Amino acid sequence: SYIYSTKIIISILLFSLFFGVFEFIRGSILTRFPCNLISFSFSNSIYFIQIISIIGTYSFNLICITLFTLPAVFVLKKSKKNIVFVSGFILVTISFVIFGIYQIKEFNVLPSLKNAYSIKAISSNISLDRFYIEKNEQEIIDELIALSAPEKDKPTLFIWPEGIITDSDLEDIHVYKDLFINNFSEDDLVVMGLNSSKVINNKNLIFNSMAIFNNRLELIHKYDKVNLVPFGEFVPFENILSKIGFKTITNAYQSYSSGKVRKPFNLKNDKIDVNLLPLICYEIIYSGKFSKEKNYDYIINISEDGWFGSSIGPKQHFAHSIFRSIESGKYIIRSANNGISAVINPIGIAEKKIEFKKTGNIELIESKQLKSTIFMMYGNLIFVALFLVIIAVLFISIRSTVENLNFSSKQLEKAKSDYEYVFAKAELLSITAISKSSNKEEIESFIDNLLPESISDLVIVEKDSSLIVSFKTNNLKESISISDEIAFKLGRELNNISYSKNEQDSITKLVFN
Repeated sequence: SYIYSTKIIISILLFSLFFGVFEFIRGSILTRFPCNLISFSFSNSIYFIQIISIIGTYSFNLICITLFTLPAVFVLKKSKKNIVFVSGFILVTISFVIFGIYQIKEFNVLPSLKNAYSIKAISSNISLDRFYIEKNEQEIIDELIALSAPEKDKPTLFIWPEGIITDSDLEDIHVYKDLFINNFSEDDLVVMGLNSSKVINNKNLIFNSMAIFNNRLELIHKYDKVNLVPFGEFVPFENILSKIGFKTITNAYQSYSSGKVRKPFNLKNDKIDVNLLPLICYEIIYSGKFSKEKNYDYIINISEDGWFGSSIGPKQHFAHSIFRSIESGKYIIRSANNGISAVINPIGIAEKKIEFKKTGNIELIESKQLKSTIFMMYGNLIFVALFLVIIAVLFISIRSTVENLNFSSKQLEKAKSDYEYVFAKAELLSITAISKSSNKEEIESFIDNLLPESISDLVIVEKDSSLIVSFKTNNLKESISISDEIAFKLGRELNNISYSKNEQDSITKLVFN
């Protein structure tokens, strides 16, 4: 039925909405781990996912949930209305692909702009043992320098992975000054992940930092990681949980402290002038939470993916980078230890890539500029808007369904009333009707029960094949009325009616065949 089909569509939309909102809350508020969304199953469908440059990952995820739920429509009820709903939704998804084809085509015809410098992302496979046992730190630095392959006459911004230096912190790294001067030129800059510390209110705070140095290991800029990994980098309610043995995975001394704000910064020397947005490790997984400031050229993401081991984790981490590049319309330059390093362009295609467990460097020399995406301008407000639109559609649909149910209920009540009326009439007829084969006594008793008390002297005579009924009434009008009722109830053909009147009574005589 129409109402049942509508209820199925409403149920599917409610399920998708609940699931999509739950995923948003899970990733943004509750666990702060927005991993494994349904939408990431399309990370290789590059045309289909271009729509996230407009609606973002969470809105796209809600649509994907609905898409995967659609087969239930045909299992529950295959109706014309449901087929129209499914067909319309499929047309929407096809429009996403068409938009993706157009978006990629437009990007491919953009001119490439060559920089006066290069950016190199280093991919290494240095063991996590360095966090737990003493390692020769200089050997690690020598390996990273070798992978960087610096060229003296080529200004380069080198990007090393997260937390790659474990023994020396920001304040101690200067001990390797000569090593850097001998290998890097004056125009080179090096981005590396290492710890930094600061004393605030007589308490020593430790930060997971991204630091940028020149070849003399002079600090140019520092960014402290804002989004820390629960139990990996900090212990929630540490004052309580530390007493029962809880501690962070990445260090055994105390939780990292969170940086205050993430914003783009400018790196500038005689040869390099670039605006960068820094992201450390899993900060890349947050949709719509990069920075309120949009004026930057590239996103740089440094990561230590060794914590995932040989699982699918490094690939999932990399998939997030694809989504963030499309959402932001920016190049992402990713340097990972024990992971996947890549240069990902604004349409989510890895232009250069070093696969998992491989080492080397990838270089960005030229790039294309894309206008700021709609999602970058409005962020997850678009998800909120989509949520409100679906709520409005559901409200209208539910209200319409309730009205239809009320209308159907009224129709049912009317039909019930009509049935009861007809049934009562039929029952009355069955009680008051009498067969033609009935004898004189039965007929007399039957007619006598019909007559009001004012009627008297009922006489019934059977003569030949005729039945003669006579009775007295007070007036002619009453005689006519009673005659009609008797003729109707007997179901016989009335052959003759005669009326006569004396001083007191009106006498009626009916002759039936």
